[in-house]
Amino acid sequence: MKVSTRLSSFRLLHWFMATMILAQLLAGTVALELNDRNTMKWLLLDWHRSLGVLILLLLLIRVGMRLKQCNRIRHEQSGLAVTVHLSLYLSLLCMSITGYLQSSPYGVAFFGLQLPVIREQFYVAGISHILHANLSTVLMLLIGLHLLGAVRHYKTLNSLQHLRLFFREKEYKPIKF
Repeated sequence: MKVSTRLSSFRLLHWFMATMILAQLLAGTVALELNDRNTMKWLLLDWHRSLGVLILLLLLIRVGMRLKQCNRIRHEQSGLAVTVHLSLYLSLLCMSITGYLQSSPYGVAFFGLQLPVIREQFYVAGISHILHANLSTVLMLLIGLHLLGAVRHYKTLNSLQHLRLFFREKEYKPIKF
């Protein structure tokens, strides 16, 4: 199987976003456990908000890239893989929106740059906080399914297609078990 070099931008964006998403999940979980008087909590939450906005921007770019290559991708993936990917994208979009809405009455900064806020919407912020927390659990489950899909490709289908996320253009031969 020949892996196209056109996928290098997908590969880079995939791993950059994966790293940021895992950092987000970790920072959000740790920040919730810290006392409100701990300055580390507020530093983590500032970074969490900034990375959330960055993830939203990169998600929009990634969805645009996938839509450009929609036909090719659809033929390579099973229905379950497409469903998991779409669910990942949707949950990331909802996480970004609910995160913004829950923080908006207090102010949201993107690495120091103040973003427009929705003032005096504390009720919406409270509901968004609950949704954001529950969506993080959904996101973790979807990431687990995504990883299981990669293992399935490797073990069941003898497919090294997932290796295109790691390597540049090379010739890969299926592994015989």
